[in-house]
Amino acid sequence: MRLAILWSVLPLIGILLVGALAIYIADLWRKRSRAISTESEEQLTDFRALFEDGELTQEEYDRIRQRLGQRMMRKHPENIPSPTPPDAPPSPPENPPSLN
Repeated sequence: MRLAILWSVLPLIGILLVGALAIYIADLWRKRSRAISTESEEQLTDFRALFEDGELTQEEYDRIRQRLGQRMMRKHPENIPSPTPPDAPPSPPENPPSLN
């Protein structure tokens, strides 16, 4: 009787352990991707300070900023701005106010 209970509980324990492992791995992946983007942002801030102090030329700073920007966009493609025409007039409102 006890052996039958043991064999019915072991698969449940295994499923719980696999689920806990999956959650742990997902959490590590999430934290790692956030740390990488924060690292790029901090580097960009540091290079901006070097540029403002005159230790980098405008050309060097622009090249570094472009590379770090590309790295951040690869990590977070949802942050890429949508292209808009340069001198596009504002779109009219959907529902203009009534003149009552």
